[in-house]
Amino acid sequence: MQTRSVPASVGTSSIVTSATLGCSAGSENRTAMTAFSLHRGFDPASLSQYPCTTFLLDTSLEAPDGTPAAYDWRKARTLGLYGKILIGGDLDPTNVALAVEQARPYGVDVVTGVEVAPGKKDLDRVERLVEAVRRAERRMEAEAKGATGP
Repeated sequence: MQTRSVPASVGTSSIVTSATLGCSAGSENRTAMTAFSLHRGFDPASLSQYPCTTFLLDTSLEAPDGTPAAYDWRKARTLGLYGKILIGGDLDPTNVALAVEQARPYGVDVVTGVEVAPGKKDLDRVERLVEAVRRAERRMEAEAKGATGP
């Protein structure tokens, strides 16, 4: 599959980038991924306009008006009805477990949260992040078993 970056849109649209060719409103492609900024004006129903199978919900991206994003990850849990949900945006070893437990995503997108300098990853931070995600997964599995009985 060929991929390319698409420039951010202008105006009040929540869409930020299309990570793979063909995923735009009205497209028939069902294998692409689209990224959305989770700013205050984000409309969850806007995901239904894109026939993607995967959506990246990113809090590190700014809203079209330039305000920083702030998002309650618990709200992302319900967005799985539109497709696979990836979460990203300022995630690091100290906060990724809570985000995973709240959002229950298909995956996480982490870049700067494991860097010691721009573009330079810290292996210890990567390992701590992976372990934090695994701990969150174990807690969720235990919670699910407890809810369904022995």
